[in-house]
Amino acid sequence: MTTRFIPATPAARPIDQDDPLEDFERREVALLGLTKTVYVAGAGPAVIVMHELPGISPQVARFARWVREAGFTVYMPSLFGRDGAVAQADEGAEVFKRVCISREFRVMAGMGTSPVVALAARARQRGS
Repeated sequence: MTTRFIPATPAARPIDQDDPLEDFERREVALLGLTKTVYVAGAGPAVIVMHELPGISPQVARFARWVREAGFTVYMPSLFGRDGAVAQADEGAEVFKRVCISREFRVMAGMGTSPVVALAARARQRGS
């Protein structure tokens, strides 16, 4: 019989309201000449939680809390958008115009570097 791990549910927070992310430590991390905000929480092996467009939503924050409660240190970089905000169509459209996430995938494939890739390297160092 296979046992499946189901993480404890973090304190219920509405996902239809902005999340202040107050239970994460907010760090300003300088990588490759750019400074990015990274939210950190937990203790244990490092896990980077990447958000989607248009930014760190309450749903992404909830997932990061589940990872934290499962015994990991969560690193959640803020790449764009309003941190913890409920997505609005007009904001999403503006963020989409400014962002090219495919660049990050090209970089991760070994065709360059970026702050996200540098953060991943730092997390690997911390976890070993």
